Amino acid sequence: MGKKNNKSGAQPMSPEKYIKEKARMLPLGKCYTYANWKDADEIMVIVTRIHPKGTVTCADFCIDKLCRGLIGTRYFFNVSPRKLAEIVEYYSDKENDRMVEIPYEVAHNLIYGSIEFAEEAGIEPVDAWDITQYILEEDDENVPLIEYQWGLNGMHYLLAEDRLEVSCYLSTMQEHLGRNFKFRVGDSTAYIGGWDWHEEEFQGCEYEIHEEVYGYELPSYPTHIKLLHPEVMSYLTFHAYKWILPDHIINLLLTIDHEELRQDLENIIRYGLGKYQHLKATGELFAAIRHSIILLAEVGNMESFRLLMDVLKFESDFLDQLSWLATNYLFAPTLYKLNPDPFSEFTKFLKTPKLDHYCRMNVYEYVEFYVEKNPALKEQATAWVKDMLVFYDGRLETADCCDGYVVAAAIDLACSLGAKDLIPIINKLLCTYLVDFSDCGLTAEVVEGLHRGELLRQEYALDVYERYHRLEEDSNR
Repeated sequence: MGKKNNKSGAQPMSPEKYIKEKARMLPLGKCYTYANWKDADEIMVIVTRIHPKGTVTCADFCIDKLCRGLIGTRYFFNVSPRKLAEIVEYYSDKENDRMVEIPYEVAHNLIYGSIEFAEEAGIEPVDAWDITQYILEEDDENVPLIEYQWGLNGMHYLLAEDRLEVSCYLSTMQEHLGRNFKFRVGDSTAYIGGWDWHEEEFQGCEYEIHEEVYGYELPSYPTHIKLLHPEVMSYLTFHAYKWILPDHIINLLLTIDHEELRQDLENIIRYGLGKYQHLKATGELFAAIRHSIILLAEVGNMESFRLLMDVLKFESDFLDQLSWLATNYLFAPTLYKLNPDPFSEFTKFLKTPKLDHYCRMNVYEYVEFYVEKNPALKEQATAWVKDMLVFYDGRLETADCCDGYVVAAAIDLACSLGAKDLIPIINKLLCTYLVDFSDCGLTAEVVEGLHRGELLRQEYALDVYERYHRLEEDSNR
């Protein structure tokens, strides 16, 4: 049996355990912060403890003086004085950020004071504080209290790099402070105060929207086709009919048994999708898909409707190649004629993850088209868009089945419907600061739109002949 080297059996302490149990027994060393700490919004503070052998355990504390308190901290355990000098030098790389020595009392009150101010807004210090706080003295009467100015004139003022960062704090801050705080994103300043936004400071500013990333796994569509009436494909791919089917060709096609024509048109669409998946879709094939979508309005059924919703699950690049007027002239009128009550199918589509956000946005245009053509659907559409807005609450931050553009499209529809009762949920979504203001408008504009309630007249024809006539007129402009 081998001999035990550790006679006492004691296990060495981990750095975390040592700091928690013994760091406060070590004498305080030097403390540092930026020379301009009184004027800076964000500062770094370093506090050190000296071991008997001359080595140092220290921690740095990154402090947001305006709002968030302790936003970063880490410890350095039992390092050499040379390593400490390197740490201080690292934070002194710019003249304005030059590190200088400060009394411990100043460091202590800067750190604890910032944490206390942030906690008023419901913001807790970072997790590593659970360890690094033990490098400081206890926060009691033994350390003289020094009062510092926090926030912007005493008000919490959140500085954020982007909308996503803002959204991480807004709900908590509103819960603790109500409207009594401000925030800024980039170079633009916004003030939370119900609907009182300083709109002139937003206009002309650009913000990055956290977009939903397309990643829907499409089924494999066929690359071979067999039609009941092969002449249908010949007509739909004829080069002279690339965009417009003449009236006499429409008449000829509609003499075919409608059920058989429906099957052929759907198979043409599936075949076109399959060829596109294999990068072999031609302009003639795109023309056949376009015509099939329009003609299905005359002979299709619910299965045709679901097929078109599957087409919308392709990325927007496919729709761009299909038609520059895909929403206006292809899908909206055909969907309307195929399914007079689309809301459950639209919900299923919009709750499908990883779709193209432009295709999601188009659905809200389709609903507006439905209501324009059938005003009796307005109440049902209002309840439906409310359900979708509630569904989006909490999903913007991760772009789960939505992003700022999609939610803006939903808010646009709510405005068109005059859905004033939706102001609370819309306000909540707008206050995430992740919604595309350039689309739905700023808050005051949204409220005005909700009270006005004005449907955008969409001049999309339902009659198959009129649809082609208008398409011809637009193509000649």
